[in-house]
Amino acid sequence: MLMITKTAGWTADDLDLLPDDGNRYEVVEGELFVTPSPLLPHQAVSGALHARLFDFVKARRIGWAFAAPGDVHVNRKSRVLPDIFVVPRTTTRMPKSWKDAPTPILVVEIISDSTAMRDLGAKRRLYNRAGVAEYWIIDWEQRSVRVIRRGELDIVTNERIEWRPAGTVESMVIDLPALFAEALDG
Repeated sequence: MLMITKTAGWTADDLDLLPDDGNRYEVVEGELFVTPSPLLPHQAVSGALHARLFDFVKARRIGWAFAAPGDVHVNRKSRVLPDIFVVPRTTTRMPKSWKDAPTPILVVEIISDSTAMRDLGAKRRLYNRAGVAEYWIIDWEQRSVRVIRRGELDIVTNERIEWRPAGTVESMVIDLPALFAEALDG
């Protein structure tokens, strides 16, 4: 059995030494975060949103949409597991490893009581510094989304999201009441 005795200065590589015990391990600027498996409503919302993003991104050859688990390697001291993220197409082939993937153009986190402060604080700052163009924080209990775009004021909405990645002519519009109804009331 592995005992975690390290208290500071975690690196992304240290995560490879941790047990596969059902928890999600992330390191943000050297600080380790451990999160239990998400609740069923969290996963239902994640699945419904990922399906929409996957279809949009694939049809327009924008890149690749992934749902957790999947690593985003930011730097030596930061590796995270967003709920959903989109990496841009920089070549004709999908990267072979998470470490080789480019910086995501969209990251989505679905908050819970145990992750809200991290998602709104440390991860928000990390994604901004990493150059992530857009970051969505979903609150499935409130049925709302906080849309964070670099250089703009946050938008909190429970009606719709419009996402238009750089270089595309067509926006993706997500009807939030329909998304939440499909995922949670279905």
